[in-house]
Amino acid sequence: MGKITRRGSFTLAEMAVAVPIMLILMSMAFTSAFPSMKRYSDPESDFLIASEVENAAEWLQSLIHRGLSTRSDFTLTAPNTGTNSWLSVRWAITGKMEKWSSKIITLKNKNINSSKVTYSQRFQTLTPALTVLVYSHDGKYLTDWRISISAYGFVDAFRDA
Repeated sequence: MGKITRRGSFTLAEMAVAVPIMLILMSMAFTSAFPSMKRYSDPESDFLIASEVENAAEWLQSLIHRGLSTRSDFTLTAPNTGTNSWLSVRWAITGKMEKWSSKIITLKNKNINSSKVTYSQRFQTLTPALTVLVYSHDGKYLTDWRISISAYGFVDAFRDA
């Protein structure tokens, strides 16, 4: 029988070849992932704007559900001027205030005559119906995004084609 040699580590020459190959592969992986990372960090990216619009719509829908389940009226304030990035609600029974705000978008009430709408649980209606326009924080109107609440409390966040 021949002598069995046991190899325990890499040689310096093998390491000199393997390390640069690994660095090249890692740099390729990082550079290909960079555009994807920018998508999640750029405040004007469609992905983040869509996410914030959906968050606002979900919050508005939760208000309607809570109004129905607790049999409580509320007044929703959606500013129609300025650069406020919030929506607020005051519950009629408790007087409690809630606020939704965003670091990415500004929401403005499309109705110039009024910044407040009232939900009546008795009639299960929102008066008047509400359409909220979406702006960036620097005041740029994002024409294709809207959040709409029908008079009967159906919330829809959508993007015009």
